[in-house]
Amino acid sequence: MAVVSRHHASESELPPPGHVGLLAGTGPSGRLVHEEVPAKRLADGAYQLTATPALVRGCAAGDIVQLTADGGFQVTSRDGNVAIQAFVDTEFTAGEIQHLTAAFEPLAGVVEAPTHRRFLVVTVPVRAGFEAIEAAMANWHAAVPTADWSFGNVFADDGTPLNWWHTG
Repeated sequence: MAVVSRHHASESELPPPGHVGLLAGTGPSGRLVHEEVPAKRLADGAYQLTATPALVRGCAAGDIVQLTADGGFQVTSRDGNVAIQAFVDTEFTAGEIQHLTAAFEPLAGVVEAPTHRRFLVVTVPVRAGFEAIEAAMANWHAAVPTADWSFGNVFADDGTPLNWWHTG
């Protein structure tokens, strides 16, 4: 199993303290790839994510996840944050990161980037509204057309909306 963190990949099967290994998919070699996501272990064995994953789909900072027997995870409680993941072939410039940060500050969003700056993660409260979130991303993408971005926890693998923001 390969493990990918925000800063490096390793062959370790155990994430460092303060992290949980979440299944991100299968690598080119057919091996499972896990991302080391900052998290707090809860008394019941579940984990509360303290950051939004860069590769893992389906969850965001604040969510509570339970690891499953098949190596995956299940979100048992959502904290109301939308995850956005952005990637570029080279690396994002400081100006591109600042532009995105400025776009999300009025929405109470947080932009995170690893030191290598090949991806960005945005965590924004769903209460900001999808219209405002999409407008911020469209404005930024117009300035950074080489970037690819997607919602990390809005759609299922088949493209259908998860609709978690309509429940409880």
